[in-house]
Amino acid sequence: MSSAVASSSAQPGNTRDLRLPGWLRAVAPLVLLVALAAYAVTAALWPGHLIMIDVQVYAVGGDFVLSGRPLYEKPVLHALEFTYTPFAALVFTPLAFLPLWLLKALSLLANLALLFSAIWIAFRRLGYTANRNLVFLGVLLTGPLFWLEAVRTTFWLGQINLLLMVILLVDLTSRAGNRWQGVGVGIAAGIKLTPAIFIVYLLITGRFRAAGVATATFLGTIGLGFLLIPSDALKYWTGTFFTSGRVGPTIWPSNQSLRGMIARFFGTNEPPALPWLLVAGVCGVVGLGLAALVAKRGNELLGATLCGLTGTMVSPFSWCHHWVWFVPLSVYLCVLGLRYRDKLAWGVLAAVYLLGFSWFGKALKPGEAGPPDTGLFLLDAPAWLEPLTRNAYLLAFVIVVAFVATRRAGQGQAPGAVPAPS
Repeated sequence: MSSAVASSSAQPGNTRDLRLPGWLRAVAPLVLLVALAAYAVTAALWPGHLIMIDVQVYAVGGDFVLSGRPLYEKPVLHALEFTYTPFAALVFTPLAFLPLWLLKALSLLANLALLFSAIWIAFRRLGYTANRNLVFLGVLLTGPLFWLEAVRTTFWLGQINLLLMVILLVDLTSRAGNRWQGVGVGIAAGIKLTPAIFIVYLLITGRFRAAGVATATFLGTIGLGFLLIPSDALKYWTGTFFTSGRVGPTIWPSNQSLRGMIARFFGTNEPPALPWLLVAGVCGVVGLGLAALVAKRGNELLGATLCGLTGTMVSPFSWCHHWVWFVPLSVYLCVLGLRYRDKLAWGVLAAVYLLGFSWFGKALKPGEAGPPDTGLFLLDAPAWLEPLTRNAYLLAFVIVVAFVATRRAGQGQAPGAVPAPS
C-alpha cells in the first residue's frame, strides 16, 4: 500500500477519475435488481417483512403529538412504546398524515436512496470524481450491501438508521471551515441520543466551534420539545430517559452492544454495572482515540466511521440495525483492496461482511406472518462457538480496530489512510 499521506477530501485538483469497463457498467444494475428481487421473494414468503412496524410507530408518535395524547405513559402501537425523544416525535408529525401504504412505500424508497447516498459520499470523501462511472460503482455496491443484516433490517422495519448516518457523514466530512458544521450532529443526537458521542469526537479532533454548534443545536432540540409539548418533554427528560429497559431486554442477542454481551455472559437481564463500565470505557477510549488520530491525519471518512462504530459498541442498548456504519467501512476497505491491492483489507472486508450478512436462521414456514430469524447472532451454534456468534458485530469491531491500529503501527501514518490521488 502506498505510504503517501494526504487529505482524502474531494477538493479540486485532489480527485481521481474512475474508469470502469463496459461490462461492469452493464452488470451493476443487474446486481442491484437481483438483490432487490431476493428481498421481494422473502417479503412474499414471509409477509412479516411488510409490516414495517417501526415506521408505523414513528407515524403514531407524530399523531399522538398532533392529538395532544401523552407519548410516554403507555404503549402507542400494540405493545410498543415510543422510545425516541420529544423532538423526534415533532419531526415525525408529517408522517401522521400519510396513508399506511404510502408511508411504507416512501420508507422503502427513501432508505434505498439513503443507502446509495452513503456509498456515494464515502467514495467522494475518498477523493473520487463525481461522474457516471461512480454512479455505476455505487449501484453495483448497493446490491450486496443491502444484504448486510443491519441494512436489510433497517428496510423491513422502516427504521431511520441510514438517514441519521447520512446526516452525520454529510456534516462531519464537509469542507474545512464550514461554519455550520455540527448542526447535523446536534439534530441527529436530538432524535436518537446515541449520535451525541460525535460531540466528543469533534472536541478531541480540535473542532471546538463545531462541537459548540452541535451542543447548542442538541440543546435547541430539547428546548423545542419543552416549548411545544412541555408535559411530554418533562416526562421524558426526568424519567423515561433513564429507563433503558423500555427498549427491550438487555440480554437479547439482537442487542449487539457491550452491555448486551456482558448480560449474556452473566445470564441476566441486569448485568453488573462495573464490568460494563470498565470494558465500555476502554473500548470508548481506544475507538475514539483511533478515530481522532485518523481524522487529524487526513481521513475524515474513516474517523467518522470508527466513531459511529464505537458509539454503537458502548451504547447501553444497540439493536443490530444500528450497525449500518458497516456501509462506509465496506467502501473504505474496497478502495484499499482495489486501489492498493491490499490483501489484508480484502480479508477484513470479507470478515465484516460474513459476520454482518443476513444469514437466515430458524425460517418459518412460507406464508406465516413473522419474518424468519436473520443474522449470525441468532443462529444456533455449538456451545463453544456461541460466545463468538452471539456477539458477531462486537467481534467485527475488534477486527476493524486491530486492522486500523496495525496499519498505523506498521507505517507511521494515518491508520489505513487512503491518500488522495495526485
